[in-house]
Amino acid sequence: MSCIRKIACTDPLIDFVSPNNLISERCEILNIDLLTVTIAELDFVSQYKMIVKNKDNFHGYVSWFDCYFSCTDNKICLSTSPYGQQTHWKQTIL
Repeated sequence: MSCIRKIACTDPLIDFVSPNNLISERCEILNIDLLTVTIAELDFVSQYKMIVKNKDNFHGYVSWFDCYFSCTDNKICLSTSPYGQQTHWKQTIL
């Protein structure tokens, strides 16, 4: 996908994505602990494997994040996933 890298990195689309429009399984790219992460750890390369579950046209990658607040009595998750409740964060489409 190197042919679209320059365009995808300069012009991402921020919008809601329906889970019905996703053709692959979820794929975690990075998991960080916000309490202990260093600046150096934020410059990363990640190996990942996308497993396509539906035969359809591919238009780009959808990214989102989940933030877990585990320092409270009740574990709280702020999710920007298309599988969860819509928030103002939306998703990023590359």
